[in-house]
Parts: sequence; C-alpha cells; structure tokens
Amino acid sequence: MAELIVNQICAATRCSENQVIEVVGMVLEHLHKVAFCHEHNVTEAVMQCMWGFGGQACFHLGGILEQARIGTSGDIPWSEFILRFAPDLGEQYGPVVESWMSERSEERKSLDAP
Repeated sequence: MAELIVNQICAATRCSENQVIEVVGMVLEHLHKVAFCHEHNVTEAVMQCMWGFGGQACFHLGGILEQARIGTSGDIPWSEFILRFAPDLGEQYGPVVESWMSERSEERKSLDAP
C-alpha cells in the first residue's frame, strides 16, 4: 500500500518518487520536532499541520493520533515498536531527536520532569 500511495502522489504532482519521499519525510520530521520541542507538544504539531498543510492533512493527522489513543493496548511505547519493526531507524534518526534537546522550551522541558 505504501508503494501505491507514493506512485499516486508522483502521478498527481509530477514529482519523482525520491522527491515525494523527501517531502513527506521533511513534513513528518518537522511535526515531530514541534511536538518534541514546543510546550503544547502534539497540540502545537496539529495546529502547525493545519496552518501549513490545510484541513485535510490536519484532520487525518488527528485521526491517526486518535487511533493511537483508543486503538492500542499501550503495552509497549511506539518508540519501542518502531525499534522492533525497523531496528536501524533508532541509530539513524535518534541523533536527530537528540539534537533537538537544546531547542525545547523551558515549559516543555518541565513536562518531562518527574
């Protein structure tokens, strides 16, 4: 299915597969960073999705988040699932997230305090 949507986007936008993959990765990285750094965390990421990419993207991002909230047992965190599903991703992208630590707002840092 993932390959199919990439092909559909390529056909609709006349972008190459690599361009589509790059743009989608940039968008998701930006929203991840916003959620990680901003004191309003996921709420801010959803708002920036709305402002930057419109109602359709915002609505569907909210739908994904809602499914994560209600549709999972919560036995393992998503970060652990990702590391089990694709073990190399942690090594590849973990340093990116670590580099954001200094950009976190003070209020956001306090949310992690015990």
